[in-house]
Amino acid sequence: MQTTTIARLAAAAVSATLGVAFLAGPASAAPGRQTVQMNCTGLGTMTLIVAPTDQDNWGAAQLLSGGHLVPVGFRHLVHDDTAGITLFDGTVSHGAAHANQDTVTCSTVETGVLGQIAPPGFTPPPGVSLTDLVTISFIATAVPHL
Repeated sequence: MQTTTIARLAAAAVSATLGVAFLAGPASAAPGRQTVQMNCTGLGTMTLIVAPTDQDNWGAAQLLSGGHLVPVGFRHLVHDDTAGITLFDGTVSHGAAHANQDTVTCSTVETGVLGQIAPPGFTPPPGVSLTDLVTISFIATAVPHL
């Protein structure tokens, strides 16, 4: 099904291009981890230490400045800027979210060529080309522990 393929594209794009998966770790980028800049409402630009993963992971993201963010929801958005259409817009929330705690929204955006970020064998939908420019947005809602 094309929607499943687009969902895999979004997940692959976020994991490979942004490396955004939340995982607890020390306050420095250890081997296999990397730093990611995200803009967080009320906190400004934050540097997160993350570990790329292709599995569900609801661990805390370390903040380079100290503290951590406990994720409660993620949104992945892949928009084809050339064709002017949204290829994927999906949200997942943690069932055990901290409903009575304040949250912060953090986001990051990357732009690239679809064919360079799509998984091997990806067939674009009608009206979309592998040479199209796409924008990938990743939005995380988290409980801050600063």
